[in-house]
Amino acid sequence: MANKILAGSVINAGMVIAGVDADNPPVTGSESSSSAPTEYLLTGTMWSEGTGVGSVKTFDTSGALLQSVAVPANITYGYANFGRNVATNGIKIAVGAPAEKDGGVSNHGEITIFNIDGSNPISVIYEDGREANSGDEVGDALAMSDNYMYAGVRKAERYGGGSSGIVAVYDLNGNLQSTLTAPNANASTGGYQFFGIQVGWTGSRMVASAPQNTGNIYWDCYFRVYEENGTFVEQVELPNVKTKMFGEKMDVTGPECTSNKVVLSCRNGNAYVYDLDAADIAGSQVAITVGPDGTTINGVAINDSYVYVGLSSSDVVKVYDHSGTFQFDIVPTSDVLTALGETTGSMKFGANIEVTNHHLSIVTGSNGKIVIYDTQGNNPVPFDTLGGSYGAYWSGGMQFYTPQS
Repeated sequence: MANKILAGSVINAGMVIAGVDADNPPVTGSESSSSAPTEYLLTGTMWSEGTGVGSVKTFDTSGALLQSVAVPANITYGYANFGRNVATNGIKIAVGAPAEKDGGVSNHGEITIFNIDGSNPISVIYEDGREANSGDEVGDALAMSDNYMYAGVRKAERYGGGSSGIVAVYDLNGNLQSTLTAPNANASTGGYQFFGIQVGWTGSRMVASAPQNTGNIYWDCYFRVYEENGTFVEQVELPNVKTKMFGEKMDVTGPECTSNKVVLSCRNGNAYVYDLDAADIAGSQVAITVGPDGTTINGVAINDSYVYVGLSSSDVVKVYDHSGTFQFDIVPTSDVLTALGETTGSMKFGANIEVTNHHLSIVTGSNGKIVIYDTQGNNPVPFDTLGGSYGAYWSGGMQFYTPQS
């Protein structure tokens, strides 16, 4: 499907580069923009403003800056990567700083919970009855429901030096409620499951993936499904992909969606979609062949209509329906390239993707710039989250949300 090209015009120098077609105002899927809900884009950039401290900002869907969240006093390390990941429920914000030092321990990581306006920061430092370990990187994976925050800590070294991984479940005041562990995490031989590398909340289910099984323990890569409070529902395994990073990238349909699904990438050239409402979740699998074995998928996203797969080495996002049928490609048009100051083949378009039923956001990973589209890849709004400052390739997390009253 051809993308509609908009005339690029600088609305706010250094921040927004966008255009408006007066004859054909933007639409979101099949809806007019006037009928779509108000949605804002929360973004984190782990390298920004000339340092590695990071930044967190909120934009509207025209690319206008609405808010910058101040780095809180609890983040003290100059390369903390504040904003490496973000999560929100429209009332609270969680921001990860996975490189923050904890008592001098490098890369242990820290999370800060804020009110939606960036006020009242609450520091969250994960401990599990042991000293903080270097390299845990707490805050690298985050999700949030109405009542809980989920923190995936894929490098938690709970036994034998192996990075089994955990998911910590907190209330929204930062109090630890439970710690979800990987299966066989207490095996004396360790193992590298990286459970918790991705976490997501659909509105009724929490999902966490474990993409790697190397070292001394060998079992199939998997994802686990939980109820909101952390009660286990089902484990789904993908056989014979132990070195293919099944679930390295993952997305779930959000609370605004009517479907309840998850999409996971795999380095065997496929993306996999599962229905979390199915009686047999594993049996609901739809395999989408994106490329040959060995293809690295950089970003995935899913809404009620489409599955989006980013191949940033080719600067393309491929779009499929839920049955796996190819629909169209999204590629940056010449006007988008000009507005962003980029050339095809070098911008890593599709390094990260976020979508709702109304808006689509695609990161250009070479510089942390973003393009917002409607869900069919039309009406591009390219803009720079860093205002033209330092930040090459070091983009972080992002999430659309509807502001709550």
